[in-house]
Amino acid sequence: MDSKFDTSGEIIELNRLDARFIPWSGHTSGGFLRWIQDDTYVELDSGELSKNEMIKIAKSMK
Repeated sequence: MDSKFDTSGEIIELNRLDARFIPWSGHTSGGFLRWIQDDTYVELDSGELSKNEMIKIAKSMK
């Protein structure tokens, strides 16, 4: 099986990495924020946090 990172969504720069943000359909807050860091796939998803709050959390992760 060949897995590939989904490159759809808005590009967000996180600590020199390209992440992708896809908002929830029909919701005012949140969505999916995905990136690969040190060969690890990381995903945040929330229907409560705003896009900016999710980005702030993601930038704090090292």
